[in-house]
Amino acid sequence: MRFLAVLGTTNNRSDSSLAVLVHNKDDILTMVIDHSILLAMEQIAISKFKATCLSVLEKVRRTRKPILVTRFGKAVAEVIPPPPAPRPEHWLGALESTGKIKGDIISPATDEQDWEVLRP
Repeated sequence: MRFLAVLGTTNNRSDSSLAVLVHNKDDILTMVIDHSILLAMEQIAISKFKATCLSVLEKVRRTRKPILVTRFGKAVAEVIPPPPAPRPEHWLGALESTGKIKGDIISPATDEQDWEVLRP
């Protein structure tokens, strides 16, 4: 016998959490808690999108949140951010042999007589 009970929900503007008890056939009681963020997708009229296209595209790129373009209240397009740039698999050692040593790297950069801390 399956048993499902919703223990409680909260629905604020910024977050939503849900707790559910599930009782399965093996008499195991499982509690599932979901803390997800529910946000409505921002909508923009097609005329406003046409007038502010570049700034809308920049906003989508910067915030990584899609925007729905509507015409007379019906969706005509969805502007989504591009996928993240692929990271190279072997980034360790990527700067190998790019630096140059000029001069002595062990001795101090100035004479010890110039150091105030060593003066009596």
